This record gives sequence, structure tokens and C-alpha cells, in this order.
Amino acid sequence: MSKEYILVIDEGTTGIKVIIFNRKFQAVKEVYEAIDTIYPGQGQVEQDAEEIYQTTIKLCRQAVKELGIEANEIECVGISNQRTSWLLWDKQSGIPIRNMVTWQDSRGAAQIEKFIKDERFSEKFPGLAPLLPPFYLPLTLSEIKEHEPEVVKKIEDKSVLWGNIDSWLIYKLTGGKVHATSSSTASNSTVYLSQFGCWFQEMLEYVGLTLDMMPVVKDEADDYGVMTEDILGVEIPIAGVVADQQSALFSQGCLENNTATCTNGTGSFIDVNLGSVYREIPGFYTTIAWRLKDDIKYMVEGFTLTAGASLEWVRNGLGLIDNFDSMEEIAASGNGDVYFVPALMGLATPYHDYSARGSFMGISATSTAAHFVQATLESVAFSTASIFETMKSEELKTIKLSGGASKSDRVGQLLANLTSVEVVRPDSVEATALGAAEFAAIQRGRITLNDIPDLVTVHKTFRPDENQEKDKQHFLMWTKAVERSLGWLQ
Repeated sequence: MSKEYILVIDEGTTGIKVIIFNRKFQAVKEVYEAIDTIYPGQGQVEQDAEEIYQTTIKLCRQAVKELGIEANEIECVGISNQRTSWLLWDKQSGIPIRNMVTWQDSRGAAQIEKFIKDERFSEKFPGLAPLLPPFYLPLTLSEIKEHEPEVVKKIEDKSVLWGNIDSWLIYKLTGGKVHATSSSTASNSTVYLSQFGCWFQEMLEYVGLTLDMMPVVKDEADDYGVMTEDILGVEIPIAGVVADQQSALFSQGCLENNTATCTNGTGSFIDVNLGSVYREIPGFYTTIAWRLKDDIKYMVEGFTLTAGASLEWVRNGLGLIDNFDSMEEIAASGNGDVYFVPALMGLATPYHDYSARGSFMGISATSTAAHFVQATLESVAFSTASIFETMKSEELKTIKLSGGASKSDRVGQLLANLTSVEVVRPDSVEATALGAAEFAAIQRGRITLNDIPDLVTVHKTFRPDENQEKDKQHFLMWTKAVERSLGWLQ
């Protein structure tokens, strides 16, 4: 029986997708299930890693069954994953010792002042402090160790393994035989030196972790072992693993310098291909985009904490819309000079102010629910435009959109007007799973790197239009609203 399919596990922040691609990289089956997020305390955001694994297995079986294929028709498995979320599990039992800490967790803010005064880092990395996000591993784990002595004991006993969610899934899917991560995920772990290709030992020592607790770092297209037979009835190679934003950059064909993606998912992520030379841009994060044998590509990234999360809040929290499809129609009348600052969990790039909080500005007696909806939708584009504004030194060639919030024409046109760069929305805005499928196919010899641009098909292109100056004035008003929201909790 021929191997026609690639199965991809797309482990996101709010849910898990399993997508089966055919040989033309068309998604022929997709199943999804939301995963619970746990909020045990102020600023604490966690998830149950065992629930994630069990849901993943259930969805793999469901996708194969609903497509009506045999598992032995699947050539390989790919994984794309949320980044920076991490967990510790017992190396003997394979059971997590606590919930996974997600990238939205901000409890580490309590440790920042202590951390930046530590001579090991203040002298060696004098510019690090302004970039420290609260989810920085040395910060969150230090805070946890102060309140959870059982975690301290497990680490001191060296009885645990550490990993991001990809490492955990690989470990479980292979029956505990493989403890590995991709270079792109390692690079975003906050304890990996991307320019040198190794774990940051001083950072690990700061929280008591040792190198033997850390996963092996592999290429994105690599041998990650095999999914055990008990899951789908046959062993299937795991051949491609990649962090979600890097996956989007790759699958959208941004293989050249100064090509960029704007992924509007739970948050917004701006990623710009820097090429093969590692360099830093003040205020941004430089990470590995992907590594294929000796060929390493780097990228620079800025991000916002809430994009799609703000839209969900408007729907679920405020009840202003019934579904996302109605948002464009409701908001078509304009914003009524109302502006929304999406600082529901603080502001990341370029402000790096995690004490900021969300606000609506410009409200008057004539403001309506539609104005609030439009203001929230526009805040997605304004937030990403503020990142590009700070990145002026990079002469961008094109911006490619992905993620659910990128389906909005208003977001695409607004971004083109504010950046004066061509903005392209490919046919598939769910780019993270596609990248994992492509890396897996490269590892299996089905395609090469040169084939990737030909797999990108364009749905719509946005160029600056007659409303450009008007939109730029709206952007200036939005930045004034941001200034009034900074430092709210200080």
C-alpha cells in the first residue's frame, strides 16, 4: 500500500489540531479540540500536559478514522508547536511533576529585579534587562521554586527531564525513547544560545537544571524516532518538528532575507528572515528560524500578547459579536474615533511594559457597540504596525499573513497602508501545520527546499490605497491611547 499522507499535530495555545495532508500538501482532513487553560493565581497561566497528550492521541485516531484511510498509508508525522511553554516530568514514570507553564504566564515578573542584579548576568549581558519577559524560564522557575518545595527536591535529586511541549509530545509518542526538540523551539526556550548552537549553561545553573535534563536539539527535518504501534496500529516515523512561528515563515515561502510573516493567532508575531548571519536588532529577539544540516537561517521577532485573544474577549467576555465571521460586517461603519489598546496581559514589542492594561479611548455619547468591535479589530493591525515601525532599518520586501485573525480584509489593508509594503494573504492562513508537513517531507526525501516557494498560492494581495493617510492618522491616535495605558499597575 502506497504512503500517500503526512499527519501533522499542530499543538497551539488554545487547542490542538490534527491535519492530514496529501502528496500535493492539501489538507484533506482536519480535526480540532480546545484545551483547558488553568489560572491558579494572579498572572499564572498553566495547562495540563497529560490532557494535551491524551487529546492529541484521540485526535490522531479520529482524523484517520474520519478520512477513511489505513494508518499504514501515512508516511510520516510532523509536529508544530507553541513555544516557550515548558514542563518538568519524572524521568522514571514519565509523569509531569506539575502543570505546564505557558508562554502567557507572568508570575516571573516578581523575579526580574533580583535577576538583573545578579552579577553573572548584569555584567555579561548589560542590555538584557529591558527585554526580559515575565515568561522567561529562569524567572518563572525561580518563582515556582520559592513556593513549591517539591519541585526543588525533584530538581535537586536530578530525577526530572525538562522540555517544551514538543519534547513532551515526542517523549510520549515514542514511548519514552526520544527526548528531543527542534532548533527553532530550543532557540525560543530563553535558555539556548542561538548564535552558538548550545544550551545556556549559566542560565540552567541559575535554576538548578543540568544539561542531562535538557532535550537533544535536532534539525527541523530530522529523525525524531517513531510513533509507537499502540497509537494507530502501526509504527510511523516522526520526521519534522518545528516551532509554530518559524513554521509559518517557512511554509509561506519567506526563504529570502527581509521577507516577513505576520501571524495573527492568539497573539501576533512578526518574523523577519535575517538570512544566514546572526545579528541583533535592539528591542527584538533574534532566534533560529530553521536548521537543515549545515544551513542555518535566523529570524528577528517582535510580538504582541493578544490579537485573536482580544477578538475572543469581545465575543465571549463582552458579548458584542456572535461569531468572528460577523465582525467585518458589524465593524464596516468605522471606529467612531474609538481606539482599543489590547493590553489584556500587558504590552510586548515594542513597549515591553507588562504592567500596562487594556483600555478603550475616545468614547463619547455617540459611541456604539460597532465602534468597539471595529476598534478591537483595528488594534490587531495597529499593534503589528507599531512593531514594523520600530523595525524601520529592515527594508521589507513583502509581508505574508497567517493565522485566524488574518482572514480580515480590514486587517490586511490597514497593515499595507501603515507599512507601505505589499501584504499578501495566501490561500491557506493556517501555515503552522503546513510547515511541519513540509519539513517532514524534506526529511523523507519527498521534496527539497527549492520546492517550497512553488507550494505557496496567493488568495489576496493588499497594497497601499487612497485611505493610507487617513489610516496613518488613526494610527497616531492609537499610539496616544497606548501612552495613556502604560505603567497602569505601577
